[in-house]
Amino acid sequence: MSYSNKDVTKDEINLWKKNKLINPRTNRKIKLNSKIYKYLSEMEKKNRKIKNISLKKNNKKSKIEKVNNDEKNMQTETINNDKKNMQTETINNDKKNMQTETLSNDEKNIQTETLNNDEKNIQTETLNNDEKNIQTETLNNDEKNIQTDRIIETNDLLINEKESIINELKDNIFELKKSINNTENENIKLKKELEEKNKLLEENNKQIDELRNKIDSNKNEESNNYENTNEEKNNVSSNLIIVVPLAIFCIGWVIKNSFFGL
Repeated sequence: MSYSNKDVTKDEINLWKKNKLINPRTNRKIKLNSKIYKYLSEMEKKNRKIKNISLKKNNKKSKIEKVNNDEKNMQTETINNDKKNMQTETINNDKKNMQTETLSNDEKNIQTETLNNDEKNIQTETLNNDEKNIQTETLNNDEKNIQTDRIIETNDLLINEKESIINELKDNIFELKKSINNTENENIKLKKELEEKNKLLEENNKQIDELRNKIDSNKNEESNNYENTNEEKNNVSSNLIIVVPLAIFCIGWVIKNSFFGL
């Protein structure tokens, strides 16, 4: 449900304060200075102002109650003191003469008037001072609230920036770890391939050595065969030298016998 259909609640504002980049109603991420972000910040400020106003009212009520209680206490004390003074004065006046009674009564009236005037002046001064103090306190509290709001906003922005930087660093670290793992896997593969190639090279070198040995042995055999064939050829040629004239002699002898015998 969107905020246009239903206003934000206090619980949702409290959730939003904990993490201002998440929508408390949908639990989705929101951007800084977006419509939802601005709406939630405005509503949070309104709630804060309402709380401050209620606190101010309560403070004013408590201060007014204190002033009234102080006035009542002052009045009761003054009345009790007046009663005590009057009692003492009546006792003293009874002891004195009739002439002194008239003078003392006049003095009493003057004293009571002065006391009443003093009490009134004290009450008005206390009220004025209390009102002044309340006004100055309200002004100071308003200024403090404004400053705290600004500080909170700047702190929230800084926190959000730090969180974004931390998330970027985490992503970069994760990518670096991936690349490191990939390079390690590639190095392991290359090592295995090199080992296999080295094994193949060793096998090929062994085969080449075997072939060289075979070739050397074949060359030796060929040289030995060549020498044997040369010896056989020489033997055959020597035998032919002996056999050919004998064959010619035999053929001639046979021809002679054949002709002469006929």
